Amino acid sequence: DATSSGLVFDVLNRGSGLLGFQVLTNAPWLKVAMPVGVALGDDLGGDVGTVRLTVDTAGLTPGSYSGAVTVNSLYPAGTPHTFVVDLVVAEGAPTPTPVPIPATWADGNCSGAVDLSDALATMRHGAGLDMIAAGCPEMGSTVQVIGGSQHTWGDIDCSGEVNAIDALKILRFDAGLPSSPQANCPEMGAAIMIVPG
Repeated sequence: DATSSGLVFDVLNRGSGLLGFQVLTNAPWLKVAMPVGVALGDDLGGDVGTVRLTVDTAGLTPGSYSGAVTVNSLYPAGTPHTFVVDLVVAEGAPTPTPVPIPATWADGNCSGAVDLSDALATMRHGAGLDMIAAGCPEMGSTVQVIGGSQHTWGDIDCSGEVNAIDALKILRFDAGLPSSPQANCPEMGAAIMIVPG
């Protein structure tokens, strides 16, 4: 399923139980939002593992490019499975203009909700283990909040840095405990429009 921001595909578990998988690419312009995932068998509800890939054409000259995406699993049947992604960068292709995107303040992985995974993403950032979600600003990057000012993505208390205190505040919010927002800082869980910068 090709989109303007990349590709999306599902990993199915035709068996039972949990199917853990890993997704790798061999092209620097082809990025995997979450390189690991789980697909559930029918006995556990049959949920698929959705994989989002983004294409970054920055720095690519006009021409044709080819990259491989490989899905690995601990279970040998059917893995690894590799498929090819072809990309054509046109001559004189315009540089895209950043478009405001809807977001939720403190939803660091852009899942649509402020929850435990956002606290984990914040702590991973502090340890240098960032995982970038497709269509989501990179943790620690500057974003322009429409109708507001520039802020650091993931710095939910607007202290000037993404740190463990941000993760603790997300955990408090997820538990339904009160929080006191800083002046000139969006309220945790507030719907906002941002332009990644």
